[in-house]
Amino acid sequence: MRRENLIRCLRAFAFLGRSHHASRPERTNGEEISERAGPPAISFARIRFADRADVAIDPLETKFRVSPSGVAVRAWLILDSTELPTALFGSIVSADQKLADLPPQARRVFFLAAAYGLSITDIARRLGLSRRRTRRWLLLAIASLGDRSL
Repeated sequence: MRRENLIRCLRAFAFLGRSHHASRPERTNGEEISERAGPPAISFARIRFADRADVAIDPLETKFRVSPSGVAVRAWLILDSTELPTALFGSIVSADQKLADLPPQARRVFFLAAAYGLSITDIARRLGLSRRRTRRWLLLAIASLGDRSL
């Protein structure tokens, strides 16, 4: 079976196969996968890492990727502030606060540029903005961080 077909089958199973799981529940660690929200791969990951305080899967997460070695599910790793160097933790908190104080559009532009590496043209197209306005929002976000925030 080709990889694309396998992915399509898994996605179809994930969203259309919920009634199948409801009629024949699979048990893992004493819990039914069908009782958890989302596709079965994500439900299983939530159950698998439920006892880990340093791993969190967004309650609304629905995306996963199939790879040759298994299934990838997005999750948050929680870093204990006591394990981080004090200066680094302080700069993270400072940058977070500075970004939170920005207008929502500036945060969106900055996130798309920083997290996904999108160009100003791509960001402008995605958000329905002019290139000039997009560039201004990005410069505002960068300027608000200053050169020592990260």
